[in-house]
Amino acid sequence: MYFSYKQDTAGYGWTGGHDVVGAPEPKTSWFFAEGCTNDNFDEYVCVGNPGSQAASVTFTFMLENGPPRPTL
Repeated sequence: MYFSYKQDTAGYGWTGGHDVVGAPEPKTSWFFAEGCTNDNFDEYVCVGNPGSQAASVTFTFMLENGPPRPTL
């Protein structure tokens, strides 16, 4: 995925890209290690759908100081 992150009219921001290794087999549940936890950082998760039908995906964030919080 390539991105242009928080570019504004003054030229602030940056561009970049990343790649991911595909999963060896499909599953209905996955656990990911923590991502970047820096202040002012937006976390992105790359999800692929090899099927021909739309997929419904729910992410549940497990917070250090509270119960899990589902986010769609």
